[in-house]
Amino acid sequence: PVQKVNVSNKVYSMDCRDEMVVVGVADRQGLVYDLRKLSDGSIHTSQHLKFQLRQVKCMPDKMGYLASSIAGRVRVEYLGRPSDSFSFKCHRQRNDVYSVNSMSFHPLGTFATGGGDGGIAFWDKDAKQRLKQFPMQH
Repeated sequence: PVQKVNVSNKVYSMDCRDEMVVVGVADRQGLVYDLRKLSDGSIHTSQHLKFQLRQVKCMPDKMGYLASSIAGRVRVEYLGRPSDSFSFKCHRQRNDVYSVNSMSFHPLGTFATGGGDGGIAFWDKDAKQRLKQFPMQH
């Protein structure tokens, strides 16, 4: 390896965009690294959610990242602006809660989530609202 970084716990998910790397670890933390300064350690650490992380995803503008959990929640974490960060519930049907297994950004900042319920939802993080939902077809 060119460079090795020790993290606090088992790695569940990773994503990178240019020089930004986000690592989601077993203790529900998101660790953000700058690839140009790996020896300096993480530049941001945040404990997101109450339950295990499933996936982390860098925002296209590198101003933050998303973290999803097994408990049907997504955390929108802004770097340098923690007061703007928020979490929201998704992929739920009545009393059933499903994990958020996959997330993907559009270059303009909207994103999609795929859940254990078999559904897909599209979100606008800036307006803090769901744009469209496609439930699982039986």
